[in-house]
Amino acid sequence: MIMCEIDKYILNYKLIQSFNSDILIKNLIIPIYKDDLFTFCFSVLQEKEISQLLNTPVKTLDHDLIEEDFLFYLNEIEVKEKLYSLSISSLFEEHKSINNFIYSLLTYANNSSVSDIHFDVNEQFFYIRFRIDGRLKHYFNFDKKLFLIVSSVLKLYCKEDITQLRKPLNGRFTKSINNKEVDFRFSSMPTIFGESLVLRILNKANISKNLKELGFSNHSHNLIKKSLTLSSGIILVTGPTGSGKTTSLYAMLNILKSLNKKIITIEDPVEYRLDYIQQVEINEKINLTYHEILKNILRQDPDIILIGEIRDEEALNIAMQASLTGHLVLATLHTNSTCDTINRLKDLNAPSYLLANTLKTIVSQRLVLKKCEVCLGKGCASCNYTKYKNREVISETLYINEEIADFLLNNKDSSFIKKYLHSKGFVFMEEDANNKIRNNKTTWEEVNNVLNQEL
Repeated sequence: MIMCEIDKYILNYKLIQSFNSDILIKNLIIPIYKDDLFTFCFSVLQEKEISQLLNTPVKTLDHDLIEEDFLFYLNEIEVKEKLYSLSISSLFEEHKSINNFIYSLLTYANNSSVSDIHFDVNEQFFYIRFRIDGRLKHYFNFDKKLFLIVSSVLKLYCKEDITQLRKPLNGRFTKSINNKEVDFRFSSMPTIFGESLVLRILNKANISKNLKELGFSNHSHNLIKKSLTLSSGIILVTGPTGSGKTTSLYAMLNILKSLNKKIITIEDPVEYRLDYIQQVEINEKINLTYHEILKNILRQDPDIILIGEIRDEEALNIAMQASLTGHLVLATLHTNSTCDTINRLKDLNAPSYLLANTLKTIVSQRLVLKKCEVCLGKGCASCNYTKYKNREVISETLYINEEIADFLLNNKDSSFIKKYLHSKGFVFMEEDANNKIRNNKTTWEEVNNVLNQEL
């Protein structure tokens, strides 16, 4: 939802809180600022009517806001007023207030299931946006002078050089929020206005979910669990960026991990630290490259290898050789469907006999927004009036049986395999999505939007 006018103002939540919030919400009124004579507002009502409701002279400002916009900015006023007040005091009482401001912001974001916090600056403001359920939304405008203070403090948390404004920086830090340790990954990028900062919230609850909790159907769940009992072979999780592939891999690792198994992962970067698993982070600066790790990984005597992404022919060849020598390999690939994955593997010059012998399962997936369970998709405070809250998987899972392995061996193309799957009643992703629509988990509009996106 694009804000047309409200993003040109710093919302004075102290002013907003001075009025009866029930009246503001019921009548869709957002006070913006006041002078000696008038309070200036966004509203759908006439000035005379607003003046009577608020008991003060009012002038209205032009806007293109819809009802959901009003309700969103008037939601959680107490928290937003606290952040507004701390933003003001941080400009004058820097040390204590700025730390309180950042901690309050991180707590608010963590409690709101935010995955990423975006800190940006333009000619007028320092503005903050939250990414929730894959969607980026504007939340706050603050005084532009606050940005450099926030940037410096976040760099201090990461033990980075606070004077470095011309090169990208990456770091991480941990904060105790609600009596739990939460990790944050920091990234800065120089821009024409100064810097762009992003904090990724690494909430461990995201990787503790099992396959059913992620939304896999009973059919896909059973096929994946069957695949994970194999001692060797390749299991691929496919889909575009942001389709939840890594989270699904972590759910599989949670099933596999054991002190009696050596599991090694190759990640870029390591985001979540996992017990009983040896995680290797790519570091180009010291030549610890993706291929360097892959070439040496078998000397570590692993039982299971997780490859963040099969990027090229060399990586695929190493994965196939590892699976041939008795290792279970889990990896991701950027393809649209299970049948497209077969085409992609052939494009990477995978020999047909190796594919037939090593490929065991392909899971192709997307993430769709779920209807808010509180308001059933009508819009409420719980879902920030978006009608959706949380996401879950829609998928198709191809288990490579003897017949399909024979097709691969004989170099049958994906269209032939797709016809075969149709004849056998294979559950394609579209059908899985339709099942979720029928069960009132999501909407046709959301499914259509997700499935029509390109890689």
